[in-house]
Amino acid sequence: MTKLPESPAVENVGKRLTQQARRALAVLVCSAVAAVVPTAPATAAENGVSDDVFTLHRRSASSFPLYGELLAGGSSIHIVDTDYYPLIASASFGLWLADGVGIEVFADGSFRDDEAAGFELDMPEARGLALRLESPPVHDLSGYITLGYVEYDIEMQSIEDGAPISEEEFGGVRVSVGFTQTLGFLPIAAASLEYRHYNADTDANVDAILFGFRLAHR
Repeated sequence: MTKLPESPAVENVGKRLTQQARRALAVLVCSAVAAVVPTAPATAAENGVSDDVFTLHRRSASSFPLYGELLAGGSSIHIVDTDYYPLIASASFGLWLADGVGIEVFADGSFRDDEAAGFELDMPEARGLALRLESPPVHDLSGYITLGYVEYDIEMQSIEDGAPISEEEFGGVRVSVGFTQTLGFLPIAAASLEYRHYNADTDANVDAILFGFRLAHR
């Protein structure tokens, strides 16, 4: 297909429209980021950079919309009138959607199983998605709840030699309540204490008390 020639005037108009479109797009992007990223103090611009661009850069550099959390502790799993107490570890990775509102994925697993009533129980894996709602900090202390969905595997084996392993997968609601305390010597980190419950509407529900740390505290 033959390309139609463009006159210099039309070409100049096209360039101006392109520049205006880029500026409008930049304003929209900056407005969206500024709406999510908390305001941070900025100094005067250097090397010809405008105050608005420098402020936006400082906001992006000083804020941490992503966060990660590592927890460990004891759990209680009730199976057929018997309680087992394996030790579990949990890792979460999330994104703050707004101030105090985050969404996260998480994965758990036991690192020490438990024995009772002639059986050995293990929770090798749990995974899910949750919404985190966190209160504004008061003296660097915040409360939070998480609501989400979880799938977890339970393995049981008779202590007798040669007994096969029985494994079953469960799915249900995750509910957690906890507190975080910002660490004064490391402002982007916080200590966490959490009660967690997995409810699969069966006899294999999980309760846990976990302690750990979160990086990129909001």
